[in-house]
Amino acid sequence: MGDAAAVARLDGEDDASAANDADLLTDLLAPLGGDEARAEADRLLHRYGTLARVLDAVAQDGCGRRPAETVRLLSAHRRAMLHVLASEMVERPLLGSTAAIGRYLLARLGGAVAEQLWVLHLDAKLRLIGSPTVFLGCVDEVPIFPREIARRSLDLGATGVVLAHNHPSGDLSASEQDRASTARMRDILAGLAIELHDHLIVSRSGWMSMRSAGLL
Repeated sequence: MGDAAAVARLDGEDDASAANDADLLTDLLAPLGGDEARAEADRLLHRYGTLARVLDAVAQDGCGRRPAETVRLLSAHRRAMLHVLASEMVERPLLGSTAAIGRYLLARLGGAVAEQLWVLHLDAKLRLIGSPTVFLGCVDEVPIFPREIARRSLDLGATGVVLAHNHPSGDLSASEQDRASTARMRDILAGLAIELHDHLIVSRSGWMSMRSAGLL
């Protein structure tokens, strides 16, 4: 988010017309009124640094007890963004769009201050079924409960699973513990005829597929 030119390219706009974080946040807060919307956007960006971190803060702490209307507007925009990203995942076979999974999980987990483990359950056509199973951890660790993951997968009739967890430190590399727990989970699920298709690691800066990296 810090490279305006790179963001502009991803937005599909040239440098001259691409909106910066302050402009976008001002637009999101437009119902507050022109001058107040810009002033509130400036206050939020001064505290959090980027638009992405402002939207993360809505979920984490209500943007530091900002006025209720500010929180309401930003929460609505964050919900809409997550809805769109979730829709991308369910409209096609999940493994046909690893990028869609990564974008959704980046929005959900990228700014989390504690580790979380998400389990996505897939049917025989590789489509998402049921709600993700979520386990909460601490700042640098989240436990994996193979028995609970296996039980939930069997209850849903899942034939595949995708794991994902975040690294609040920002490091996208897989630790030795990540590799060992992933291999153990793969073997346990294989014994139940359930395939572990991938394990994604997410941070604020992006996401990494352990399968694509040759670690699964």
